[in-house]
Amino acid sequence: MQTTKKIILANIKGTVLDSLSDLLEMWGYTPIRIESAETIKAVLSDDNSALIIYQFLEFSDDEYKLLTSIRQQVPGIPVVATSPFISVRDTFRVVRAGVEDYLVQPYSPRDLRLLIERYLGASSATDLESPKLERFAFSQG
Repeated sequence: MQTTKKIILANIKGTVLDSLSDLLEMWGYTPIRIESAETIKAVLSDDNSALIIYQFLEFSDDEYKLLTSIRQQVPGIPVVATSPFISVRDTFRVVRAGVEDYLVQPYSPRDLRLLIERYLGASSATDLESPKLERFAFSQG
C-alpha cells in the first residue's frame, strides 16, 4: 500500500492556510498544520516522504526560532520558505536558517506544484491546468 505524501504547513495562517490545504488535498497530498516544532515529529514517521512549507510573515526572531527548532526535530525533511515580502538581508538569513528553497509570493498553483514535485515527485492527482485552480491565489495572508 502506498502512503500519502505529507506536506507540513508551518507558520501559515488564515485564508492562505485554508486555500493551501484545499489545494494540496486536491492534488492527493496530506496537508498537516502545525503550530509548534514539538508537534512535527509526532506527525511524521520514517517511512513517509514529506515536505515542510514555512511562511515568514514578519521575519521575527520567534519565526527563526521556530524554523530552527523544526530543523532540529526533523533534519532530513526539506523546508521551502515563502513570504509575501522579503528583503535581500532576509533572503540570506532564511538560507542560513536551513531552507532548501524559497517560493516568492504571490505564487501560482503551477509554481507551487512544480516545487513540490521537485522534492516529493509527481502526484497522480489533478492536472496543473485545471480551471478549478483559478480560485487559488497565494499572496499575503
